[in-house]
Amino acid sequence: MSIRAEMLQVARDAKAASLIMATLSSAVKNQLLERMADALEKYADALAHPIPVEVDRAPHLTEGSLDPGPVRAAPCGTAR
Repeated sequence: MSIRAEMLQVARDAKAASLIMATLSSAVKNQLLERMADALEKYADALAHPIPVEVDRAPHLTEGSLDPGPVRAAPCGTAR
């Protein structure tokens, strides 16, 4: 499967999950978000470094494009 196809599938899965989450109570959504945050923290080191095979599949990327630097949250009510 190509990277493009994989990314499209991830986007479709995320949209489907968001539609399901929209029907849940705030308490359940908060619990899910806490679990997601815990997983991101747990796997932060692995997520911070690209897998060499993936980098090889995208030769047009440069080292700078792989490290966007610090990510800042957008102020509430604004689009990114």
